[in-house]
Amino acid sequence: MPNLLELDQWRTTMELYPWQEEQMEQRDRSREKFLERAGLDPPAFLRVIDCQHSVSEGAVVLIDWDLSPDTACIHGAGGYTAISHTYGMEVYEVFDCVCAAKCFCIKQRANPSKTHCEGHSWDPNPLLQKSKILDILTMCHHLLQGGCLYAWHDGVCIAQFDKEEVSHFIQHIGWIYAHAQDTVIFLHYIGQPMAPIAAGPRAIDLVSRWQTRVWTFQEAALSKRRRFCVRNGLHLLGCRSWAEFELKLALMYEPPYSNAITIMDEKEFYNYILELLLAMRDVKRADGEEWPNSTVWFGCICSWLSLISTSFFSFPNIVLALEQCSRRESKHEGDRINSILALAGIQGYDAPKDEKLEESTIQFFRSLKAHIKGLALALFTTNSHAPPAYAASCVFSHTWLPCLSGPLMICISHLEEEGLLGICTNDIEFEVLEDGNLELTGLLSCVHVQCHVVQKEEDVNSLSEDIRQCSCEDGLNVVICTGNYNYVYYKAFLAGGNLDVSLGELLLPKLCRADDGEMEDCVWRTYFKGLSTERWQDLQAFSASKDEESRTFYLNRLKLPSVQHFCGNPNINLLSFCASLILPAKVLELDFNDFLLVPSIVVQGDLSKPVVKLGCFHGNKAFHDILRQQLAPCTTLTHLLIR
Repeated sequence: MPNLLELDQWRTTMELYPWQEEQMEQRDRSREKFLERAGLDPPAFLRVIDCQHSVSEGAVVLIDWDLSPDTACIHGAGGYTAISHTYGMEVYEVFDCVCAAKCFCIKQRANPSKTHCEGHSWDPNPLLQKSKILDILTMCHHLLQGGCLYAWHDGVCIAQFDKEEVSHFIQHIGWIYAHAQDTVIFLHYIGQPMAPIAAGPRAIDLVSRWQTRVWTFQEAALSKRRRFCVRNGLHLLGCRSWAEFELKLALMYEPPYSNAITIMDEKEFYNYILELLLAMRDVKRADGEEWPNSTVWFGCICSWLSLISTSFFSFPNIVLALEQCSRRESKHEGDRINSILALAGIQGYDAPKDEKLEESTIQFFRSLKAHIKGLALALFTTNSHAPPAYAASCVFSHTWLPCLSGPLMICISHLEEEGLLGICTNDIEFEVLEDGNLELTGLLSCVHVQCHVVQKEEDVNSLSEDIRQCSCEDGLNVVICTGNYNYVYYKAFLAGGNLDVSLGELLLPKLCRADDGEMEDCVWRTYFKGLSTERWQDLQAFSASKDEESRTFYLNRLKLPSVQHFCGNPNINLLSFCASLILPAKVLELDFNDFLLVPSIVVQGDLSKPVVKLGCFHGNKAFHDILRQQLAPCTTLTHLLIR
């Protein structure tokens, strides 16, 4: 649970930056431009739920939606509502049965091979079937209250038993959400609308999951208008204790407040989140005691604030979509690709759910057309850690390819509309060969590095003193200190200075030894810190020098240590490894500011043969200046193969 200062900071931020109409208008314009470029195709047919007839007849009624341009006139309404939710496996199978719905469609929804009211994958359970049908009818009732006459729900409207139909709708799911009149979001299961946070012993079960699932990111991004179906029966401002706060939350799920379910627009939902945050701040101030569920509540509020700031006020590009889908939850690993196909501008393809993941990921990146080359993005991105050990199918044999099953570390400059990576790789050709290796053809720059890894920070200076004596012909010496941390941040130093100027960020999810194979999987997210203040001043003076004599003077002072085999203090537990930093040569032609990062990869091996990619290095302006001013040895390549 955060302290009062942190809660006040959240409150101040939200009150200083209220709902931003101008940003929403800009987002809508960006969405329209994307849809014009993407040219998403409609599905061959579309079943929808007729909410009005379903409620009046007490049975779920399915009809075919006319996909012609004058659909609104035919149906006498503005359009259909798409449903975005997080759970539905039991719904899927219930509606496989012919008795679950009245289907007035050319192609029937039910599985004809199933016996009437029997044949479910579980033991025949009429109570369960009635319960799920009632949930859909209840959903229809809420939608009617919110002015929605027709609804598209994937579990009800797609024949989930039919693999060909499922594949077809995965390929066209983007069109369905983009062309709906609105999207109504259920924070978890449609049968149980909930508040953004829940109470009592059910808090974990009822906590909102919508913002954590892979499919919902694209659904929300493509939607014309997003609304939220939530419980909103009691105002929580004014609570004086956690017990009172939790009691009011619990009352939302009890009569008569349990009927206070509202479909609200984004702005109203945003203010709802603000009210919850302010209420928690006031309770924390009045009741200083810790409360078991307060951490769960605040975690949920934080996730909503993060989602609002990253997704609601701007239309996401494919790089942000990749970053999000790699961090969200997914029942099937292949759906990390399927869930963003429309945002990637890919049509006519869907990935297998749980097999051929490496092949599917290669095909996905090869097919990317939007913003930057897909293979370039794959190469200059890396995972923050190796995939979970239990997901053996997620461990790829090709090191150039990131796995979407683990969080990606993406350079911030790649997120721009015309990303630096796209500009720098325009004249480089990327091709996946028959053996799966990635071939690069074009002008590349290479800097060799020797990394020395120590465990204790006090070892760094003594090690650097020895390395500083090395000559300066081959490359750069780097010291990496793992420290005493159990998490992912480690320090790295460029030997030869007072170690107080950062040169960039080294991202190595898997560090390899030349003799023992792979080390323990971990994140090597480290900082190159190498130039002392005096050296940094010398670099600035060198850059500003006009006459040759001054430039020569500063150049001699700025020579950096080289890559050599290190035989240092025998008392230091040292692991050394050689690597090469590979970057587009075009980078060195560009003028850099303090906010751009040099995209490069870290590889091991003979550069005339297929090399292994260890990770990425994001160099900053200082690193760029060192290479541009030829203060470190840098060679040129025209061809590279990466395993």
